[in-house]
Amino acid sequence: MEISERMRLIEKELDARFGARGPAVFFRSPGRVDVMGSHTDYNEGLILACTVDKDILAGARAREGGVLNLYSLNTGLEVRVHKDKLANDPEHGWANYAKGVIRELLDLKVGLSGLDLVVHGEIPVGGNLSSSAALEAVTCEAALGVTDTELPPWERVQLCLRAENLFVGLPCGIMDQFTVFMGSEKKALLLDCRSLDFETVPFAAGAVLMVIDSGLGRALVAGKYQERVRECTEAVKVLRKSRQDIKALRDASLADLEESREALGHTLYRRARHVVTENQRVRQAGEAMKSGDMPALGRIMEQGYESSRGDYENSIPELDALHDLAAALPGVYGVRICGAGWGGCLLALVERDRAPEFRAEVLRRYSEQTGRPAQAWAVEPSAGAGPMGPE
Repeated sequence: MEISERMRLIEKELDARFGARGPAVFFRSPGRVDVMGSHTDYNEGLILACTVDKDILAGARAREGGVLNLYSLNTGLEVRVHKDKLANDPEHGWANYAKGVIRELLDLKVGLSGLDLVVHGEIPVGGNLSSSAALEAVTCEAALGVTDTELPPWERVQLCLRAENLFVGLPCGIMDQFTVFMGSEKKALLLDCRSLDFETVPFAAGAVLMVIDSGLGRALVAGKYQERVRECTEAVKVLRKSRQDIKALRDASLADLEESREALGHTLYRRARHVVTENQRVRQAGEAMKSGDMPALGRIMEQGYESSRGDYENSIPELDALHDLAAALPGVYGVRICGAGWGGCLLALVERDRAPEFRAEVLRRYSEQTGRPAQAWAVEPSAGAGPMGPE
């Protein structure tokens, strides 16, 4: 659907549900994909990520009376709540992300008297493209935009992260929020999650990123994700007995892990080894991307997949089978787990000229082998979150 049509639908819904009170102001946030850096962000490590050209649009109007009127065209769920009574409510689904952001903005004394907000997304939910961070970012942009409030980009990133950590309750790292705000067209972002230093890295024109959705639910994600956060925290506690300057797993070396291998035990050792080696792979992937060496980047992605599957155990057998199928097709440089894992999607780096053939073939073979449908999208880096001009 064209953006202009989406904007018309949003404005029509705003008028019908919350009253015609003048023109809407429009905002957009892209989704994101992690090119390398599996579970490194909450370990204060490195990530290589980029925005995608699938997004969430929001139409907004300020209103008086302290009421927040929130509606999603995708889910059909409408939530009306007073700004002084914001709480995480399981019945409110998507709106909890918007409420969490607004709560953070109110804590910063942003003068929001009330808000009408209608959103429409084309980011596949559950597709590991971070629709939640995009929703947080577009809500933030809308609330700041209708109140004509300036806030530095890093503050926007941090408040959306707090909304997800504290209001929604998911202990994610900073990768998603950082990427959707700071991303740019035709470039990836290399971020140090501790210092927040970053650089943009050009993406080679001859290759394309393909997200392959296995169609398998990710019911295990929340519990397993929190379990991995706890395991990494425990590994740091063990490692600090030998080296007090280790504050997070990004500070540890393979030599440190070997020295404390017995104390760590089998599971914590493997979890820590994944994070330590994944940070090394992110550095290598950044260099490969800078030089346009897509075969090298593909090999690094494959190494990351093996580490995720073996050491971090955030794959499942069905995802492994899909990986093996996709990696064997012509024109593929490499395939890795996309997002948190435990179902969901893979990310393939494919020769651009062969991408349509790859997409058709991977979907056909997966359906034949499993009897389940899959989906696949080629994604391109796009501009980060912000206001939209008139269409």
